[in-house]
Amino acid sequence: MREMTIGRFVRRVLLLLAGVLALVTFAWLLPAGEAQEKDKGGKADAKGKDPAKLQWQKIVDESKTERISGRRNGVLLRAEVDLKKHAKGGVVLVHWFIDYDGPRLPFTIFKPSLDKLSANQISIHFFPVYGDVDYFHVGIDPDTSGSDPTLLGFALAFPALSQFITLQKNEIAKGTIEVPLATVEVKMRERYKEKTGKFPPSHLFARIAFTPLHRGDHLKLDSWTGDLRTAWIAVPLEKMIKE
Repeated sequence: MREMTIGRFVRRVLLLLAGVLALVTFAWLLPAGEAQEKDKGGKADAKGKDPAKLQWQKIVDESKTERISGRRNGVLLRAEVDLKKHAKGGVVLVHWFIDYDGPRLPFTIFKPSLDKLSANQISIHFFPVYGDVDYFHVGIDPDTSGSDPTLLGFALAFPALSQFITLQKNEIAKGTIEVPLATVEVKMRERYKEKTGKFPPSHLFARIAFTPLHRGDHLKLDSWTGDLRTAWIAVPLEKMIKE
């Protein structure tokens, strides 16, 4: 009889724990379910804001976190974006900055650029937003057309010493990559076709995705390799309509 009593007690405790677990799970899932229902309810939430606009802002904000655009083994790549007028339209100026705070000095890394030798190692991403609703994503990559031989998209030639950066302690390397707005528009329409509207859009963001692979072994450099990216930075489109 004593064994039966203990057995019943254990079963009751297990049932109680199962019930508590079910309640906790339900309470945890409920807010997510409510959020999904709000998203299905139309363009405006309870505060009258557009869910899609909140979504693209969320993407931009998240890109600024350490997880997305922070240091990688001591290396930090960041960017500033500007826009200049041109006879054939605006040109996006992507100013890049690289610094290193690790023990590997002097520090060497392949220079970010849209040169052919950077094929499959760098892409300037653009994030156009239309009417605060739609958001897209296109990348501008190095142009490998021409006579230079490539294998699987990688240039076979060896980079010159001038295409590498060497930094000492507390030094910062910098440079600028230019991308015509017309090039972004062509790339965008190729990918999204009729889904895109007028160009330029209401908002446009840019970032650098950089994965240097050239180690400079032929120059005995032991250059750094890895994956770097910047946060999404707003392109100042208002400069197109000023003056």
